[in-house]
Amino acid sequence: MNTNTGYENSPACQLLATACAACGRPLVDSLSVETGMGPICREKYGYNLPGLEGTRAAANALVHRVAAEQCMTAADAAELVGLGFGVLALKLADRLTDAGTVTVTRLGDRLAVVAPYRAEATPAWRKLRGRRWDGATKANTVPATERKALWALLCEFYHGGLCVVGDVVKPIG
Repeated sequence: MNTNTGYENSPACQLLATACAACGRPLVDSLSVETGMGPICREKYGYNLPGLEGTRAAANALVHRVAAEQCMTAADAAELVGLGFGVLALKLADRLTDAGTVTVTRLGDRLAVVAPYRAEATPAWRKLRGRRWDGATKANTVPATERKALWALLCEFYHGGLCVVGDVVKPIG
């Protein structure tokens, strides 16, 4: 016997987004169910920004599907970025993909890379030519000349996540 009587678990709601794609809290109003995000997250992650009205319907469909499945792919992230919802794509990637978000910042002639910890990636990080750990920024740093080797490492160990370089967001892999 099912003791959890919330609407979220009813058979009629299996195709609905009943949890916010960004934070996972239950959706309780019709607009939130339609968009797949609650009002606070819509505001916080740039969904309500002016100028995106033309792409909002496509974003609605995408975010709703992601919320209903509680799973996001790199292609979903790329589509959201292309629609103008980069901040939202980053949040969803952090919450709903195993790969998460990698941030790359230029520090003179070096690249500082902040990435989720992956034990299996540690040997590959150590093999990058010129790689050093920077305790102040809590980042691996590599010479900018090693950007191809860095991208290969990111594709291997962070495939499906997002890479942020400045204000450019792109899927890894």
